[in-house]
Amino acid sequence: MSFRTPAGVKGQKDLPFTTPEGGNTGGTAWHSSALFISDNVATQIDGLGHITHGLDNHFYNGFKADEWGGDFGLRKADVTTIPPIIARGVLIDVAGYKNVDALPSHYEITVEDLEGALRAQNVDVSPGSGALIRTGTARYWGVNGSDHTKIGEHDSAGIGLKAAKWLVEQKGALMVGADTSGLEYVPPKPEASQAMGGSFNPVHVYLLAEQGVHILEFNNLEQLAADRAYEFAYILSTNAIRGTVAGTALRPIAVR
Repeated sequence: MSFRTPAGVKGQKDLPFTTPEGGNTGGTAWHSSALFISDNVATQIDGLGHITHGLDNHFYNGFKADEWGGDFGLRKADVTTIPPIIARGVLIDVAGYKNVDALPSHYEITVEDLEGALRAQNVDVSPGSGALIRTGTARYWGVNGSDHTKIGEHDSAGIGLKAAKWLVEQKGALMVGADTSGLEYVPPKPEASQAMGGSFNPVHVYLLAEQGVHILEFNNLEQLAADRAYEFAYILSTNAIRGTVAGTALRPIAVR
């Protein structure tokens, strides 16, 4: 919301240097805004302390929420531990491979889907690469009308636990992301949930709490897909606010 405006600066006169009597005879003023925002919203990178699991609420590296959490954020594995990232990025256009505008609701992206899309694109995920998976959800943002009903319909599509394990353990992905708000398909099938000890977010538990692999969410992959830009330099720097659990409202860049 607006915190300072020309009308407020000149009307309240609570800052003596802004008044004509204080020397501001030219009437200089400014606009500024106050922000109240979650650290887990918009284009973001999940920190390793974001997801907890188990009765002891542990997160990555065995840290526990009651020991390292608190009213002013995490003191272990917060977003300040994420360095600036410059890495090879690989777009895996599953929606394009399936020849659909966007994947249907609750669709589980499988290992076979990822392999098929990569073969069609003639690229591969190499160790240290960031894998960015396109579901098509982002096409309903911005100039397409910010159709929130449509976004919500397709936002539930994503990778399953087997696909996540394949990307990390077989392909060596440095980080895994998508154009959705949560990366993984929801709700998970019972076998995937139970494989992680019972969880509504088994892929998050696996990647963040077990493997230490960052998750990228709400990356706009539409132009990359349109340009068939399947390999690029992925550049990202976070808002390194101590105690926060995710780099939020980010603007990553793909450079070919």
